[in-house]
Amino acid sequence: MTLPCACTTVRKSGRSLLRYYEDAMIGTGVTITQFAILRALGRNGRTPLTDLADELVMERTSLYRTLAPLEKAGHVAIENAPKGRAKIANLTSSGRIMMDDAAPICEAADSVVVDAIVEDRWSDLSQLLFDIPKILETRP
Repeated sequence: MTLPCACTTVRKSGRSLLRYYEDAMIGTGVTITQFAILRALGRNGRTPLTDLADELVMERTSLYRTLAPLEKAGHVAIENAPKGRAKIANLTSSGRIMMDDAAPICEAADSVVVDAIVEDRWSDLSQLLFDIPKILETRP
């Protein structure tokens, strides 16, 4: 028996999860990806965009596109780094309010997903999924 392609299987799961969370986040004013950015900035404070893209495992151009509406709405401030051409993102007070308001919606969606997977299996799966980028970055 041939096993299904790992990449295709994970992508299908990812698209399904993304669709589920996007539907859940309707009405919050942010997408699930924007919410992840707000949360990362909330945890880390001022963050160079390159570091933010690395943490979220996003292409920089995708990050910039996703940040643009957050900056326009005043939820994120982007400034030049003191040296070089780097840009630094920072969560504004408006962004913190947006993040705090959207958090219960995302947490409710998380509960549905985790309950559906069953918590004892979720712990192992979440750790494995978390480790994949680290494992693969060391491969040729």
